[in-house]
Amino acid sequence: MLAPWIQYGIEGRLPFVDDLAALPARRTDQDEKAADLARIVPFQHPDHDTADWPPPAS
Repeated sequence: MLAPWIQYGIEGRLPFVDDLAALPARRTDQDEKAADLARIVPFQHPDHDTADWPPPAS
């Protein structure tokens, strides 16, 4: 992983970005609501060819 060393386009930066590091932090497995994430069904096309795209209608 490479750490960033310069920021470009800061005129479009969202105002809360500078304060992100000051927010409380916890790992996903420490969040009781993280179990809800497992039930999310994405419909984004995968980044590779598949035999079953688009997915069947539910």
